[in-house]
Amino acid sequence: MKVFEYRMYGTDEQFASVDEAIRTVQFIRNSVIARWVLEGSKPKEQRKYGKYDMNRDCAVLSKTYEFCGRLNSQARQASAERGWSSVKRYYENCKNLAIKNKGYPKFKKDVRSVEYKVTGWKFCAGTKQIRFTDKTEMGVFTLRGGRYLSKSMLEKIQRVRIVRKADKYYLQVCVDIENKREQVAPNGKAISLDLGLKEFYVDSTGFSKENPRFLRKGEKKLKKLQRQVSRCKKGSKNRTKRKYKLAKLHCRVANQRKDFCGKAAKDVVMSNDVVVLEKLNIRKMVKSRLAKSISDASWGAFCNQLERYSELYHRTILYVNPAHTTQACNACGCLPTKKITLNVRTYKCEHCGLVLDRDLNAAINILQFANSELATAGHAESGFIHQCIKDALDESKKLNVFGDQTSIVGTQVLATSQIDEKETIIQTTKKNLETKLKSLDSVD
Repeated sequence: MKVFEYRMYGTDEQFASVDEAIRTVQFIRNSVIARWVLEGSKPKEQRKYGKYDMNRDCAVLSKTYEFCGRLNSQARQASAERGWSSVKRYYENCKNLAIKNKGYPKFKKDVRSVEYKVTGWKFCAGTKQIRFTDKTEMGVFTLRGGRYLSKSMLEKIQRVRIVRKADKYYLQVCVDIENKREQVAPNGKAISLDLGLKEFYVDSTGFSKENPRFLRKGEKKLKKLQRQVSRCKKGSKNRTKRKYKLAKLHCRVANQRKDFCGKAAKDVVMSNDVVVLEKLNIRKMVKSRLAKSISDASWGAFCNQLERYSELYHRTILYVNPAHTTQACNACGCLPTKKITLNVRTYKCEHCGLVLDRDLNAAINILQFANSELATAGHAESGFIHQCIKDALDESKKLNVFGDQTSIVGTQVLATSQIDEKETIIQTTKKNLETKLKSLDSVD
């Protein structure tokens, strides 16, 4: 299943009809949830209200309320299915004892989309326009952007969805086609990534990707607009204008993150056959004092893009346990007596004297953990992957420096500094010998 998105262009009257259709979807969804809650108050033997009962209630609502009858019948069923999906999720969570918050279905107050199935719409002028044929009077919209839909793809369209984002409207077309895997020649390279906040990631070769911090950069404007919204009277036109501006800025930050994660993930996957990451529990990490910075880094979106591109280009993504990746020494494997805090950016081993950037040390540890896991597994299928990780580990071990250096830059200039020290010693010894020879000649 693939989803293609297009920007919709139309008149204010048309978009007012779209807003009315979205409010109708919200009303139908909340109505079936209210009916389910009432049925839940009855004795267990008398509870008979499921998915198909919700679909039947859509027809009752269309006859009872005129605005519900104007919406397409399959669009009404799709809104009822949204209500059933929340109920089904609640039932599944109740069976799972590990989940504490079961997620009891709630009434929605800000629905932003209306979904059509196979009927109620029709493409015009090829795929440059779309016409909605139900009684909502939305009419014809012009579409721009996105991918061109061929005739074979038009036959495989499952659903069409209108989504409202800030003050813009988009059309999402769900097509039942598989992703075509692209054949890329393997290069035998493997890499491990240590995701962080100071740098977005540091890999096992020593390369670091800068953290863009899109939210932090736009935070000053966001705070200003939020203050303006809070000062306006509720329900006023000025408040709605300010809200639109605030939503636009939030959309911009979200789009910047999405674009950055997609490009960074594609670069990593295209240049390596194997990518190793930590299996981070981001939901728990967000509950700490670094919640805003972790959310701004968008590690989860980056990992999702990595998996997407790895499937597309026949690459391998491996996850390891994040325990002791930062604290352990990659040379001797020993742990420090005192836990290394976040303000310490240089790793210094007490046992073997390793001095390395802490993120680079963690990246090498991630590669080592993956190597040990594959060695214990012993599958024939993982032979190529294991060999790639071995070769990458041998290369990354060359970055280890045993001395009194303080950063990655320090490790790179270590050899030149040692040569300079030797040259100064040789020059001083030469001068001492020359002075002694002169003193002897004068005595003679």
